[in-house]
Amino acid sequence: MKNLILAFFILFCKSVFACDCTITGLLDRFERADFVATAEIKKITPAGNDYHDIEIKISEVFKGSVVSKLKIKSILNSSCAFYTPEKSNWLIFAFRNDEKELVFGSCSGAIQLDRKMNEERYPGLTKKFELSNQRKINVLRFIKENEINIKNDFRLKYTFLNDCLDNGKGFDLEEGAFGIFKIKVNKKLVVQKVTSIKGFQNETLNGIVIQCFREGFELYNNNQVRIPKSSEITVGIYYYGAEGKYRSFVTTHDL
Repeated sequence: MKNLILAFFILFCKSVFACDCTITGLLDRFERADFVATAEIKKITPAGNDYHDIEIKISEVFKGSVVSKLKIKSILNSSCAFYTPEKSNWLIFAFRNDEKELVFGSCSGAIQLDRKMNEERYPGLTKKFELSNQRKINVLRFIKENEINIKNDFRLKYTFLNDCLDNGKGFDLEEGAFGIFKIKVNKKLVVQKVTSIKGFQNETLNGIVIQCFREGFELYNNNQVRIPKSSEITVGIYYYGAEGKYRSFVTTHDL
């Protein structure tokens, strides 16, 4: 687990924290985005001081329509500088601006899929990066193929209390396994119902996760304890296999 978390920070600290981005989970990024796809960058052209126009060749669309052109918020002379080199491959989360153009940048959650790792300094990091990317793509593919409506209408944040998910350590599952759960809450943000959209194949582990949602799941709305009406939120739970002396575990973080 220690090495996995280290790899996560190596991959994302420079681009995310330097720009003071809010870290958003995969399902929330998908829910908020207008366009989600994997694509190759074919051409990039400056478009003013802060933007570049790009032409892409799509590999797979998970949300939105097939397009050939996007815009990136590059802001090159800033801590939020962002650039997509020609011939590079990306997992893209894009959002429509006021002009209805699809735009993405350093805080949108885009991932360069063919990013080169320093294997000499961080042995095994390339494999972890590839597994992480494939897990995300598998989740997005499952959502699309099963036409799942990802919901979080009130932008609720959440956490598990008392390390509840620690009870899910030590299970032997296929690397990359994940679960998707629909949580119904009332106006006081109390869990009313838990539904497994995609549960874990191990029934014991799946039961532990569901029990944690029922008894140890806390939601909040900008430090408020109420929402205008009852609602639903879709939450992903991700499995990470044992590594050395560290047991396998499950978490809400898509590392």
